[in-house]
Amino acid sequence: MKPWQTLVLLALSLLPFLIYLFKPEIIGADTYWYINQACGIMGHKSNDLLFDALNSIMPCNIPLMKLYGAALFAGFVFVFAKIGELYDPEKGWWLGLMACSFSFIITEFFMYQNEPIAYLLFALSLYLVIKHSMKKNYVFLAISLLLWLIAGLFWKGTIYWGLTLIIYSPILAVIIIPMIIYFCFTGQYWWFIYADNSIAFYVPLIGIIYLGITSLFLFGLLKSTKKQSLMWLISIPYVIFVQRLYVISVPAALIVSFNAIRTLKIRKETVEATLVTFTLFMAIFWGMHVFQEFPTQGDIDLVRELREQTDTIENSFGPGYFLIYEGFNVSSYGWPRLPNDYNLIGYVVLEKGVDENRCPTIQFSENLKILKC
Repeated sequence: MKPWQTLVLLALSLLPFLIYLFKPEIIGADTYWYINQACGIMGHKSNDLLFDALNSIMPCNIPLMKLYGAALFAGFVFVFAKIGELYDPEKGWWLGLMACSFSFIITEFFMYQNEPIAYLLFALSLYLVIKHSMKKNYVFLAISLLLWLIAGLFWKGTIYWGLTLIIYSPILAVIIIPMIIYFCFTGQYWWFIYADNSIAFYVPLIGIIYLGITSLFLFGLLKSTKKQSLMWLISIPYVIFVQRLYVISVPAALIVSFNAIRTLKIRKETVEATLVTFTLFMAIFWGMHVFQEFPTQGDIDLVRELREQTDTIENSFGPGYFLIYEGFNVSSYGWPRLPNDYNLIGYVVLEKGVDENRCPTIQFSENLKILKC
């Protein structure tokens, strides 16, 4: 990459997080499980070995956690630019622009959770396995496999990306397939395998829309290699049937779309100007989008006003960790999620979508409502 291209990618990948710094809290519900541990509000619990270790030394500092996500996302974008250069040294940085703008995955980096660092490590793993497939250098393959394994210690869902690595190096099936079979049959990964429309964050529709982006450049499949096309095809079942794992479609969708754009019979300068302009627009859009995500300022004001009245509440599952962060003793958080996770006694905090009409709603915000029973 030329210096100016590096600067453009860096500026555009960090811009959404610069806007994000003006929001007082981190978005997401489950993310507060990790924040509560980092802040000493909840005891540390074993979940993913390496992320637990990282979280144990993370300062209780919201801006720092946002900067951590920004650094990971910038790294993710630059790795895809390097993947693009493997296929086209001159236009490869376009793939970095596409990773910065075409990707719903940026919302994952906004949250302080275990997944984002695994996404970056897998991107590096993918880069090296593709490089191995081109140069037949087994050092690249060994490091790729190691990075995939390390990513799995940050986020167990990384195991599903192993199938992508096998496409580029079938010899890895000897290691990866037995691991997938073992962990699935021991019940450690089945929790991923269902689509639940009751939790908006998990809706597979997001993935279907994302994978559908490539339909705008469907002829990109005709311009792609067999391995690239197969990588795109095997991500479809995850997108449709598996909660949250729409992220597995991201590398395939980006690479296939990149193949389409770079073969357009249009002046290179025109395509670059269009991609940079669109990426700038999307960077601002995603940055502004965080102000609409839970918890909004209205949600924060609502629960803090309630905190002046009581410190013990009944609540639906979703906002549980955030309510703990705000100093409440709550009725519901974590798993197993029980069918009746709250009683209609005293103050009750529910998600807006929870249908409960037996007690009057006394206050509400963008995502929450307070009942007094």
